Amino acid sequence: MGAFLFFFVPGLRLTRGGMAWLLSVFYRPYAAETYWLAIGAALVSGALAFVLLLGLSRASARLVSRVDYRWISAATLVLLVGIVLALTGWGGLLVSVVATGIGLLPILWGSRRMNCMGVLLLPLTLQMAGLGTTVAGWLGLI
Repeated sequence: MGAFLFFFVPGLRLTRGGMAWLLSVFYRPYAAETYWLAIGAALVSGALAFVLLLGLSRASARLVSRVDYRWISAATLVLLVGIVLALTGWGGLLVSVVATGIGLLPILWGSRRMNCMGVLLLPLTLQMAGLGTTVAGWLGLI
């Protein structure tokens, strides 16, 4: 949130964080009022989230104590698959299945989650550096 608020400081011209960078294409703040409006919105949303957390956590605890967690997990899975399918189609569902498989590796084999991040980030870094096809050729993948 702090990095995003840097975007609204008038005259600073400092864009830190992905959200501020994405927003900078459409909007550039010029007045101090937008900065104070952004801070006010952050305070109101933080207070609202705190109040909602109190009530929703109690409701969630009551729901879990009454309903078997397997049914809740199955309903959540169906809901998430439906959202992914509706928003991204079959390609997004395929990516989601692969990501789920990678995410299950530490649980099933007791490895560290950081190793899975390395498996994802190393090929991405090589590709962004322009070395992806060269290294894939060395490994005999293409």
